[in-house]
Amino acid sequence: MNNYKTLIFLLVLILFSGAELFAQAEIAAADEQDVAADSESSLFGVIHNINKSPAFQFLKGVPIYSDGLDYSMRLGGRIHIDTNQIEGVYTANEGGGSSENNLFRRRLSLELRGLMGKNWDYKAQVVGDEDAEIDTTGDLYANYHGDGIASLIRFGKAKEPLGLEQLTTSNAITTTERTAASTAFAPGRNIGVTFYGTHKEYKYGIGFYHNNNTTDNSGQNYAITARAVKPFIRKGTRVVHFGGGVSFREGNINRILLYPEVREVQQSNRISSGNIEINSNQILNLELIYIEKAFHLSAETYAAHYNGNDNNNDGIKGDDLDAYGGYVTVGYFLTGEVRPYNNLYGGFNIIVPKDPNKGAWEVFARISHIDLQDNDQGNKALMFTSGVNWYINRYIRVMLDYSHADYDRPPDGQDELGISDESGIDTGGDALTMRMQFAY
Repeated sequence: MNNYKTLIFLLVLILFSGAELFAQAEIAAADEQDVAADSESSLFGVIHNINKSPAFQFLKGVPIYSDGLDYSMRLGGRIHIDTNQIEGVYTANEGGGSSENNLFRRRLSLELRGLMGKNWDYKAQVVGDEDAEIDTTGDLYANYHGDGIASLIRFGKAKEPLGLEQLTTSNAITTTERTAASTAFAPGRNIGVTFYGTHKEYKYGIGFYHNNNTTDNSGQNYAITARAVKPFIRKGTRVVHFGGGVSFREGNINRILLYPEVREVQQSNRISSGNIEINSNQILNLELIYIEKAFHLSAETYAAHYNGNDNNNDGIKGDDLDAYGGYVTVGYFLTGEVRPYNNLYGGFNIIVPKDPNKGAWEVFARISHIDLQDNDQGNKALMFTSGVNWYINRYIRVMLDYSHADYDRPPDGQDELGISDESGIDTGGDALTMRMQFAY
């Protein structure tokens, strides 16, 4: 069913784009042949008129406003279609590391955002990715804009303020997938209230949330998360940004299971902590951005402590777990673009090519690691990703990633210890992923 919904959504987006192209082609032809007066009755003229109608403009993402400009609404959306070939450790427990080819919808979303009076704005998003149904709620929040120590207060479901890569939209991250460290430790979206503000060039956010990053709903599930960053240098195209964050979380966790930065990998081949009994955890994060003309670098490191508990009531307390992870990403724009820095929250914006006729070309490389190994169980992995991005325009991007992963021990993510004791199971593997991305 999801494949049909993806196809319908893609056809609608193509229709919008196609109407725009046909309308532009008709206008150009009319200018050249001086037949503008007859274009109203032509097929292309009809398409052009539909394209310029307020309803169609709204469907294409052009905002509509009230008479006083205090209320508005804008439609947006994205679709990410991926294909990959994986082998080695990515398929280690499925026929001795055989090769697999996959074609799948990675992400699909529609969103509404706009103003709700003088001091309020909102965002409502419906998403469907590889792991979710089409009606899953993404962001669903309202912002209040005030003065003083908290210039913005956010109510609802949104990303907690922790982790540079996690806070960067999937439309703007350099690689097709976020790192295992960001997936493991950065909380992502939860329901709560967040206070954002600025003090002497420091950007900060702190909030209280319902902790949904748990294995079950028993016990007290809540979290307090905070982040602070500062661009210590911002001169011309040069940016040096440093910051960090912490999160204190209550809630039961019985296993950590991670994709090795490649999708379509079965659970038995993922990076696992093995069975654990945890009722609370604390996370520390440090982050760095360096931008110099066409070159950019970003890096993060995480350290997390998980507190053991008797979650299954068998009279045996689980062991504490210490876990670590991080990454370094570098990139360079062959066409001279500068990766835009978002001064509002301290992070990255979407790339817009300098030349809309040629687009923008970017090459990149990333190295990352994750360590879930403690108490003689769990696994750790070192991963490398490199590739090229072609930004055709501000709406369309084509991505090509090569990935390599090395596990410390043979994987068995579903085993009690999270590892396999069988011989001959691959601990290294390679993957090639290609993505077509459309977002507006």
